[in-house]
Amino acid sequence: MEYNCPKCKESMKKSRIITYYDVFSLGMKPKKLFSNKKDHINSYVCPRCGYIELYVQNPQIFK
Repeated sequence: MEYNCPKCKESMKKSRIITYYDVFSLGMKPKKLFSNKKDHINSYVCPRCGYIELYVQNPQIFK
């Protein structure tokens, strides 16, 4: 799937989020301290302007 930058319309490139000890994750604000609703993140970067977009792989788990 190809994504275009919403700012400059350049084709965005798939990138990686580099974390140490899996510190960065995306989840819903839980009622408890930890939530079991977590997912992997796909990231894309625009090589022209540096804009970044993040997408979860399975958004349906957050319903």
